[in-house]
Amino acid sequence: MSEEILENLESDRKRKKIRMIGAVAMLIAAALIIAPRFLPEQRYRKAILAYEAESYEEAARIFTSLGEYENSQYFLGNCYQFGEGVEQDMQKAFECFGKSAEQGNSYAQNSLGELYFFGEGVEQDYQKAFEWFEKSAEQGNAAGQRNLGYCYEYGNGVGQDYQKAFAYYEMAGEQGYAEAQLNVGNCYYSAIGVEEDLQKAFEWYEKGAEQGNAVCQRNLGIFYEDGLGVEQDFQKAQEWYEKAAEQGNEDAQKRLGVSISVEGLYEE
Repeated sequence: MSEEILENLESDRKRKKIRMIGAVAMLIAAALIIAPRFLPEQRYRKAILAYEAESYEEAARIFTSLGEYENSQYFLGNCYQFGEGVEQDMQKAFECFGKSAEQGNSYAQNSLGELYFFGEGVEQDYQKAFEWFEKSAEQGNAAGQRNLGYCYEYGNGVGQDYQKAFAYYEMAGEQGYAEAQLNVGNCYYSAIGVEEDLQKAFEWYEKGAEQGNAVCQRNLGIFYEDGLGVEQDFQKAQEWYEKAAEQGNEDAQKRLGVSISVEGLYEE
């Protein structure tokens, strides 16, 4: 059962689009006359709004015209990485993230690290991936902290260090990063860089599950089913299996099928 709970990042990791837009900028009054020196800012705001509205072609066109203004290169990198408004081009994504990362954008630094880690748009290089994750993490970026923890856990680009892995996972998890909350739960479950504590493992899986992380939801189902760190509750186990199964988690679907089958037998 323990092998089923732990999830290998590289086998089921799903690429996520990291948005750095916290809130939409307030609209400028239509009648407001903008001086020429403010035109780049006006166009940048327009591009941000277009990006949020998923009008990617317009957003990509404006970000391209803005060059290295503000975070234009980061957003343009996302467009190229995911084929949003432009033809997907990982090499161009790498170039854009590189420019933005050099400007100090922590999200771009993390994205650049991921491209180095997976060898997308550039030759795979774990050491450079680690270096960019570290720059991102040092600025408090949760995704960067989580990825840095992963490098320490598996010794990718740096000497293996379980305690540092746990520390960075926890930093990211405390910021509400669901994937890191899964990692913290795994650490407590398998005593990775910290003493085994099933109750704390349950609590961290619960945090991630409540945010919609399918693996955390599946793990929570297992904990309820087997009474690990929580009182055994088959009803809740099935509820969490259902949530994970709805998101396509195959193991949860299999476990749910068994639960339904057993329940049916009892009813007969």
